[in-house]
Amino acid sequence: MKTVAKTSIETLPDYFTLKQWIIDARKPKPLKNIYAKVRENIAKYIVFDWDPRLYDLLSCYIIATYFYYVFNEFPFLYFHGPYGSGKTRGLFTVVNLSRKGIIVTDPSEASLYRTTDAYRGTLGVDESILGKRAWKLIRAAFQKGTKVPRVEKTRKEEFFLTMFEPFAPMFSQLQSFQAN
Repeated sequence: MKTVAKTSIETLPDYFTLKQWIIDARKPKPLKNIYAKVRENIAKYIVFDWDPRLYDLLSCYIIATYFYYVFNEFPFLYFHGPYGSGKTRGLFTVVNLSRKGIIVTDPSEASLYRTTDAYRGTLGVDESILGKRAWKLIRAAFQKGTKVPRVEKTRKEEFFLTMFEPFAPMFSQLQSFQAN
């Protein structure tokens, strides 16, 4: 059994965008141009004055999300900082530029692995409100082959074992709290 998504993801292209992409796909585009455009968009919304190399890191990460399935492991990244430092803006920017970006708020443990199973996209999560079990699941999502077993009971008193694979690009933000 597979999880079936009943709603679309906002970051998926609409019909007209997809049609234009197919027309433009016949014209090869160097990866260098894509990288520069991704980096430009990151710099438009996120400020890394203290270390501009972070623009390069995020650009590479975002591009890699489109090919994450060829890796055996994929890093889990997050923004960490005090209130008002731009973590949420950073999260939205990175996830919306990534492959099938999905931003979720207050997910349950079950919804995390089912969302990953249904969409196979880049998941953006507000880590500060997660429970311990959901946090463990996210931490396990970096490695291909890790399975989450779940047993479901049917109306006929039968049990089905379902193995979910949580492997997917994950990005999060965590607020650091400062003592007053």
